[in-house]
Amino acid sequence: MKIREEVRWFAEEMEKQLRANEHKGGWQDCNPEFLLEELHKNYTELYLLFPKDTADICRRAANIANFAMMIADKYKAVKEDDSK
Repeated sequence: MKIREEVRWFAEEMEKQLRANEHKGGWQDCNPEFLLEELHKNYTELYLLFPKDTADICRRAANIANFAMMIADKYKAVKEDDSK
């Protein structure tokens, strides 16, 4: 599969945010409700920034995507177990 340049760029932005927050530990032990609250908090921040603070918009968007990915990652295991 060919990855679109925009997707590759955004994935790199997501990775930058993950690395910047590595000191907090991984998401594997976080409960999904906490991750959803963090996603919502970042969404609210993005909404309040938009469209004024363009410098922070990409960072917030990457954080939102990361929390969505973390939630999906946690439920991926449930989905895989359900298919057995």
